[in-house]
Amino acid sequence: MAHTIDILFFDGCPHVERARRVVRLAIAWAGVAEPVAIREIRVADDGEARSRRFLGSPTVRVDDCDVDATGGRRDDFGIQCRIYETDGRLVPAPPVEWIVAALCRQVVRSCARP
Repeated sequence: MAHTIDILFFDGCPHVERARRVVRLAIAWAGVAEPVAIREIRVADDGEARSRRFLGSPTVRVDDCDVDATGGRRDDFGIQCRIYETDGRLVPAPPVEWIVAALCRQVVRSCARP
């Protein structure tokens, strides 16, 4: 089964390139046999941010699941920079380990489906 990693961002985001690099690195590290597509989704305004449940730029999702475990519980959608907290530090893009873990979870889920 193919998997999709979405990178959601707004024009002018200073951290989207870092997110792109981290996503490519995560795919290489995960070593999954299934194809992994990368989609870039530009979010234009606050209305679209709400409809896409966009928590800020950059947002990374694997098969529509936010790589940040807290992402599903939040509702502060909008055109804004997104900051991630990991190991007591604030970083401007999700850590590669989070993306690898999310991708591996989705691979396991797809294997469990009949």
